Amino acid sequence: MKTLSCLILDPNNFTSVLLEEFVEKTPELEILIDDINVSRPHLVFVDSEYYNEDIFRKFESDSIIVISSEEELVRSYFKNDILDFVMKEDLSYNRFLSAVTKYRSRQKNKAENL
Repeated sequence: MKTLSCLILDPNNFTSVLLEEFVEKTPELEILIDDINVSRPHLVFVDSEYYNEDIFRKFESDSIIVISSEEELVRSYFKNDILDFVMKEDLSYNRFLSAVTKYRSRQKNKAENL
């Protein structure tokens, strides 16, 4: 399976550390430096506090996974066709893997439809 690069943009140290643990625990994932100027990552995990239109312009929307504690933000982020939205209180390894699987499925569907 192809290794996917992950960028974590999160001012909240606890969530960032948890996401890093999940990435390190998953063999086909690797962490990129926490820098918005890095080359194109496959997956971008971004805290809603950090999320803005620059993020949406910089990265492909179907690679963005927003992490938030504010449920009302769900509708506005999905209007931008982001890959997934995870509530902080629901952030678990299984939920993390679900988002990664969703990315892989979308990429497979794109490749099949070329």
